[in-house]
Formats: sequence, structure tokens, C-alpha cells
Amino acid sequence: IQPFVTLYHWDLPRMLEDKYEGWLSSQIIKDYEHYAYTCFKAFGDRVKHWITFNEPHNFALHGYDLGIQAPGRCSLLVHLLCKKGKSSTDSYIVVHNILLSHAGAYRSYQIHFQGQQGGQIGIALDVIWYEPITELMKTKTQQQEVWTFHLDGSLTRFSLENILSQ
Repeated sequence: IQPFVTLYHWDLPRMLEDKYEGWLSSQIIKDYEHYAYTCFKAFGDRVKHWITFNEPHNFALHGYDLGIQAPGRCSLLVHLLCKKGKSSTDSYIVVHNILLSHAGAYRSYQIHFQGQQGGQIGIALDVIWYEPITELMKTKTQQQEVWTFHLDGSLTRFSLENILSQ
């Protein structure tokens, strides 16, 4: 059996949320890198496959924009659903800190452990499958554009046309 270890699966210690608002603070970047380093050192002789984050888009969106997952931050309906948070910015700050944390952990593994342990490190992104409603080429093109937007955030021609026409 080959273990694949996920270092972070939406389970931030409450202490870090209380101390400095967790993923909203840049302090998390250094703490996450230290945590990853500790795991690589302790388990790297047995683990060859590391996943830094599981579905970072989902935990940023659900926890810091919609407020339906921990830590339950949002500003929807003038804070009727959540006690604190700014839906317009929090999830972007969180994703920024996640990417910097991933980069720090990746760099740490490459510098300190890759040579001796020979493992791999990556991130697990969530994906959504889109099916065209009809077999028309236009619909298939739109399906591909929706996929592109979901995967990399690019505003495609189809998206821009819809936004600008309103």
C-alpha cells in the first residue's frame, strides 16, 4: 500500500483561527511551512506522495465567502447568516495565503527532503464536470469555456459577451 498524505483537509486548529484569524493572516504561511517540514521529517521515510491541500477553492469559498463551512465567515444578507467576514475579499485573501503556503511547503520539500526521500508533492484541485445540453457545436464550445473559467478563472469570450451585454 502506498500512502498519499494530505497535509490539510479543511481542518485548521481552532487556536490558529482564534489567535490570528487563520487563513486570513499571512502568519499562516510560515506556520504551515513549519508544519509541512515537520511532517516531511517525521514521516518522509514512509510517505512518498504528499498533497499540500485538498480542494483549496472549496474551503476558501465555503468557509470565507458563503459561510457554510468552518470558520463560517461571510457578509451575506448584512451578516444575518454569519457574525463576521467580508464575502467580497476574504476568500481571495485566503486563496492567496493558501498558494503561498503551498509554494513554501513545496520549496521546503525540494530543498530539504526530495533528494533523500525521493517523494512527490502536489495539490489536489476540485473539478466539476460539465455536460452539453445538446450536441450542437456551439454548446460544446460553451461547455469548454465554462470549464476554462472554472479551472483558471479566465473570462472567456462567451463570458465577456454575456457580461457586457447586460
